[in-house]
Amino acid sequence: MGTPLDEQARLTLEQYIGSLSVGKKIKLAYKGNSEARKILVRDRNKLVASAVIKSGRCTENEVVMYAGNRNLDREVIRLIAN
Repeated sequence: MGTPLDEQARLTLEQYIGSLSVGKKIKLAYKGNSEARKILVRDRNKLVASAVIKSGRCTENEVVMYAGNRNLDREVIRLIAN
């Protein structure tokens, strides 16, 4: 399990991402690190979650992890399957 500092930093990242507009979230999905993508793939907006899967930085291991998430939007699952 992470240290309290790691949990605090993650909470701050979640808060930061929550304050972004949809366009900035999509841009972050393409250019952000794996932690940002992990948060963005759960976004309610299908465009944001889809941008994570379409990102060139998204690794195969990340996609496998996302596919195991039962709360993932159907459109994102469809993208993974294709």
